[in-house]
Amino acid sequence: MFRLKRESEKKDDIKPDWKDFIAITIAVYEILLLPILLIVLAIAGFVILFYLIFG
Repeated sequence: MFRLKRESEKKDDIKPDWKDFIAITIAVYEILLLPILLIVLAIAGFVILFYLIFG
């Protein structure tokens, strides 16, 4: 009986492995890439515009 309980506990205890970490990293990268790129381009555009107007 103790052995059966222990085996069922092992099945319920799912641990993430390196493939899960890679999948989460890629998902976060895909979600954040466009907003970060837009922010960087907006800042660069303002700097160039400021330089053209006041430079």
